[in-house]
Amino acid sequence: MTGVLITHNHENHVHGLKTLRKIYSPVVYAADYEVAGNQTVVLHGDGAITVAGLQVQYLSIPGHSSDSMVYKIGNVFFTGDTIQSGIIGDTNSQYSHRLLCSNIQTKILSQNDEFVLMPGHGPPSTIGAEKKFNLDVSTESREQTATEE
Repeated sequence: MTGVLITHNHENHVHGLKTLRKIYSPVVYAADYEVAGNQTVVLHGDGAITVAGLQVQYLSIPGHSSDSMVYKIGNVFFTGDTIQSGIIGDTNSQYSHRLLCSNIQTKILSQNDEFVLMPGHGPPSTIGAEKKFNLDVSTESREQTATEE
């Protein structure tokens, strides 16, 4: 059985789903029912599922969008727009920004430094690299900013 894991429902990101469904008959997993209507398996919170024989851990990480999900398969996180190499996803308020940073810290950056991040845009990264170089969530950057103030 095939599956498609949707990281968030932004209109410009889900167009390919229609094409995939013409070729395959995947089960669509997302936190938003509107992605594929009644053919969507809606995921809530954090949990685990089996997709195409693989154990997939899913993590709800709102902030970039209310339905943002990150999927972990083995030692690889598929992060969509939640976190990318050196940056985090855009947010529409300071509250969303703080929420996103907090969720990234507790749910992603708390994992093994060697784990790989596969973002929706840009090159892959590692948790260790993001801890060190991502200005929004790195401990070193926050400590440096605090001493400069």
